Amino acid sequence: MKKLAIILLSSIVLLNTSCLKDKGFDNFEYGTKDPALSSPPGVGFNLQGGANYVKNIGLDVTTSSQSISPSTVVVGYFFNSTFTAEDVHAKLSVDNTILTDYDATSGKDPLEVLDPSLYHIASTDINIVKGSQNATVSISVDSTTGLDPNKKYAIGLRIISASNGITIAKNMDKCLLILSIKNRFDGVYELTFSNFHPSLNPNYDGDVTEVELQTTGPNSCKIFWPLANLFANPALLNGGLQYFGSQEPEYTIDPVTNKVTVQNAFVGATTFYAMNPTFDSHYDPATKILEAKWGYRYVGGQFDPTTSREWTQSFKYIGPR
Repeated sequence: MKKLAIILLSSIVLLNTSCLKDKGFDNFEYGTKDPALSSPPGVGFNLQGGANYVKNIGLDVTTSSQSISPSTVVVGYFFNSTFTAEDVHAKLSVDNTILTDYDATSGKDPLEVLDPSLYHIASTDINIVKGSQNATVSISVDSTTGLDPNKKYAIGLRIISASNGITIAKNMDKCLLILSIKNRFDGVYELTFSNFHPSLNPNYDGDVTEVELQTTGPNSCKIFWPLANLFANPALLNGGLQYFGSQEPEYTIDPVTNKVTVQNAFVGATTFYAMNPTFDSHYDPATKILEAKWGYRYVGGQFDPTTSREWTQSFKYIGPR
């Protein structure tokens, strides 16, 4: 099994992808439990890969009902990475004030509340059975033929109660589902890439891995890396496949010119990207290949080998996801 690493600030944390633990929680980036402080056990949405409560979902255009992947919305029990000693019950509620709060800080077009008649939550009463740590929330969406492909729809969910006096983690109590019609770029891709880092990959080496481009808008997609099981951008650092935390590259394709731009869509991002000005970042509709070259810490808008971080990427379409 290959190992990945997430780079947060100046440290490198190894992540074995066969493990189901959430590093962000275990490292106390979010959640309720710090053993040194004897915090109580808690429940919250299992935010794999960081304290990002936003989940982007692409929907097929169909008259039939379609299920949102069970792994998308997960309620977890958190206490020293132990399993529950008894059944833990939690109750969810639809809370669309989460959309309002997101709109106020996202800097993007406002979301539209998805008509409640178009979706079904199997149950808002969630049971994490004894001896486990997680429970999935089953949600299905009815016919999408009436949805506007130029809009983003959303459902806000909040945990409002938990059994046996268990604490609700206040920074894990909400989940925002952003739904949009899958665009023509959505799918599974073979990604051939190389990347540069002044100390961790000064030779600009690269690798090949399978990724997904998941719809975030009519002409934009975020990169999802199945090997890491989260929205993350593959990099070769210190000779191994790794990724940087708090970075979720979003690729936008101009519908007229097919030019590609890349930006960090991570909620609360502090790192922002620039396109390499000498490279033709574009999408080829005939071959379904997307080429991009971008990075950050450029100097005067130009790549600088003393400070810059940069990726050169070629996405080759394999099929639908």
